[in-house]
Amino acid sequence: GQDLTLSTGGSAAVTVDSTGQVGIGTTTPGKTLDVTGTARVSGATTLSSTLDVTGATTLASVGVTGAATVGGTLGVTGATTLTGDVTMSNDLTVSGALTVTSDAAVSLTSASGSDVSLTSAGTGDIVLTSTDDITLDAADDVTIDAAGALSLEQGGTSILSWTDTGAVT
Repeated sequence: GQDLTLSTGGSAAVTVDSTGQVGIGTTTPGKTLDVTGTARVSGATTLSSTLDVTGATTLASVGVTGAATVGGTLGVTGATTLTGDVTMSNDLTVSGALTVTSDAAVSLTSASGSDVSLTSAGTGDIVLTSTDDITLDAADDVTIDAAGALSLEQGGTSILSWTDTGAVT
């Protein structure tokens, strides 16, 4: 079969090649739908497979179910729901509130051995809230329990305890 090309003003606008691939802005589509230029989709869009993003990307609202991997810059504005594993290969910057809700463990890790930091840019506090214990330090040396008591340990030996009533032992 032959390609079908729709032209406007003497330039190819849409091409359907002999294999059924559609090109918008290209006469040589490499995928089922290949768009060269800016695409706009208004309304819901469902992707049933992999979404590959190259370069800086800004999305107004994102709902992700399943694993998502971002290898570049991802900018998200508006309500965003991520359900499933999310892997960031580069920096993650959040401007505004970040809320993580999980029925399982939530972890911030550095594969390269670098520090993981929670930093307040202004005068605001960094608040860790839990109905269970909060443990700081990879060696479990600093613990704030569910009642608000703080304990410091070294090598499994208690060094200091500060109870929720202010008593120090």
